[in-house]
Amino acid sequence: MAKPSRRRTQPPAPTPGPATLTDAAAATFATGTAFASEWLAIAGTQAAAMTETFVAVLRGDKALEDGVKSALDVYGDGLRQFALLPRTYGLRFYRELEQSRAGSAVAAEAPSAGPGRPRRRARPRRKR
Repeated sequence: MAKPSRRRTQPPAPTPGPATLTDAAAATFATGTAFASEWLAIAGTQAAAMTETFVAVLRGDKALEDGVKSALDVYGDGLRQFALLPRTYGLRFYRELEQSRAGSAVAAEAPSAGPGRPRRRARPRRKR
């Protein structure tokens, strides 16, 4: 019977499993900040265009009816842009989550710094 080898073997490379809380938090933060930024950009553009329209009506450069039509067009365009945000950033969240998972799998592949077995957690003692 052959003796078992005493050489250390490398553990198999981990495959990305289910997302961890850390992965989800990183993806949520990245996607959420981009979503908020886009939301504010759309709202800012919409507010500036409506302000411009109302100022033109108050100065008399535009008729009231034309100003209202223009304001409704600006409002409708803003709503269309807002309606696209959930789908766009929902897909982006899943991309960020996959990237975060891949990053944590690469970090798990890195060799440990110390030799030997990892320390075991101490168990709570039983009362007798």
